[in-house]
Amino acid sequence: MKGKEMKKSHKSEGSEKKTASWLLASVSGIKIGFLGKQRILVGIMFLFLVSVSINLKFNRALSVTQAVKSLKVFRI
Repeated sequence: MKGKEMKKSHKSEGSEKKTASWLLASVSGIKIGFLGKQRILVGIMFLFLVSVSINLKFNRALSVTQAVKSLKVFRI
């Protein structure tokens, strides 16, 4: 498992650093603008952005498999 995780981290290391720095910059900007209870909203927004970025990575892989399946359907 550790070997697989290492390979994955090497492949997506650059893109993850970009998204992480962008998320940190946007969240820190939002935190400065908000006070008190609204920081909870910032946390929710941060989690939402992280889940969206993760979903985009998985959707790319899924779209490739769906494209292959659709090609197989057209061959039949």
